[in-house]
Amino acid sequence: MGRKDKTKYSGPEFKAALIDLQNLIKAGDLDRGISECKRLIKKEPLEPMPQNIYGVVLANLGNLGEAEIAFKKAVSLDSTYDEAWCNLGELLMAVNKPSEAVQALLTCVRITPESFDYRYQLGRALAKDGKSEQAIDAYLNVLSLNSRYVEAHLRISEILLENGKPREALKYQKEAVDIAPNRFDLKIELARQFSNLGLRSAALDHLTELIELEPNSFDAHYLCSEIYRSSNMDEQSIAALDECLRIDPTNFDAADIRNQIIQGLDKK
Repeated sequence: MGRKDKTKYSGPEFKAALIDLQNLIKAGDLDRGISECKRLIKKEPLEPMPQNIYGVVLANLGNLGEAEIAFKKAVSLDSTYDEAWCNLGELLMAVNKPSEAVQALLTCVRITPESFDYRYQLGRALAKDGKSEQAIDAYLNVLSLNSRYVEAHLRISEILLENGKPREALKYQKEAVDIAPNRFDLKIELARQFSNLGLRSAALDHLTELIELEPNSFDAHYLCSEIYRSSNMDEQSIAALDECLRIDPTNFDAADIRNQIIQGLDKK
């Protein structure tokens, strides 16, 4: 969402060199990218964009300390450089400086308030900084700009679960599934949440639909077996575990649980 052309002082030749640099990065040639960044920074030390690109390359190479310096240099050269502020915020989260990340991303959002991506990153930083309510507010702001932003729904759900509000979390999990019906992982987690809330019938109905779509889903069959077992439906649990072992014959957990259930039945 950041403005791509942040050259301030230089002419067409420099801008063309920046395009070549970006192409190098996209091609994965990071070593040449580093060299070219250094050349451009030396040639035009007051230009913010090479500093930002330099920071991205350094971060990709795992040199987070120098990347942080590069991003800070970029925003010192242009305090309205939203993309560099966002990169700085994400890096500060990665090095476990969430409070500083929040400040960087607040600046980013103030510069470009219409960006739901920046607001999403702000929510991540607030959550990492232990500010759950403010994080939820940030994610709700994301959804006010883009109601189909699946990850924002999921992040709200995660925070609500962590704060002991599973039924409220369920609402956002359902919405995420509605938005991304092809995300099988979301459907499994929704079924798991139904089960955790004691809504076993709803969980099994949901899993039955999933298995019809993906009969070779180990996770769906395994979750069925857990629900059946917790409901004392041993035969159904064994049948579900048989499906697990059909899909993954060497799975120790499924085989072990199946044996435990059969041994329990023999004692009855």
